[in-house]
Amino acid sequence: MTFARQFTSLLVGATIVVSLGACGIGGPEISSRARCDGPAFTSDTMPAAPMRTLVLVDLPENGESAGGHVVDAIDPVLSRAVVEGGVVRLLISGGEGQPLSPSPCLDGGSAIMVERNNDETERRSQSAAVEAIEGNVLALLAETEVSSLGDLSNLLAAIPAELRSLSGAGGTGDDGPIRVVLISDLTSPAARGDCLSLDGVRASSAVADAMVVRCLETRQFQRLPAGVAMTIVRPQLLPGDNAGTRMSGYLMASLCARMTKEKGGCISESAEGG
Repeated sequence: MTFARQFTSLLVGATIVVSLGACGIGGPEISSRARCDGPAFTSDTMPAAPMRTLVLVDLPENGESAGGHVVDAIDPVLSRAVVEGGVVRLLISGGEGQPLSPSPCLDGGSAIMVERNNDETERRSQSAAVEAIEGNVLALLAETEVSSLGDLSNLLAAIPAELRSLSGAGGTGDDGPIRVVLISDLTSPAARGDCLSLDGVRASSAVADAMVVRCLETRQFQRLPAGVAMTIVRPQLLPGDNAGTRMSGYLMASLCARMTKEKGGCISESAEGG
């Protein structure tokens, strides 16, 4: 059964007014379809310092379309990992009141890499591994409980502890580069008092920047450590009016500018690559 965060963004002057609709919450325990055999994607030889990637998914809908958008966003991460070797940890937020759900398949506990003696066999095996992992992720997304309110600030607040858990992961003994990939449309309704709540705010770059500054000043979430890069992918999981789309872009630009330090950097993009 599909659960979605239902809301309508209305443009009144230049103000976004968010009204919440009914939303069911539920879902079974994680099924075997959402699990995977990690060692099946682990090579005997690993790079000394594999890339470590923390993937954060802000999920307002657990239907097939939403899952497809998320998988499209993480496909480049997985495709690179199976070829070069990489540690990937994936966390899913279903919104306010829901625990952050780690992927049993992409738990960040070991490096992923697929090697074969024959080049063609290796390419096929790598593609099969990515497809298998993405199938597990799709199952997990479909089983994730979704609340009527989002909780993006809480998801971002989890980054420092999650980055520490990735440090030294993979069993190689050396730390590789670390990056954060955030998958979010950035427009989900949030609880009152949340620094990223868009209820009644004006869609402008200055307002978006002031919101992010307030989040950092009140420590609802923190800047990334120096040297940690960030990518924000907006899959547009929920339809929105022009004001919502503009505000999403403003927030993305401000999060990139404010959360990353000089040696980190931020790449902002849509799921379509724009």
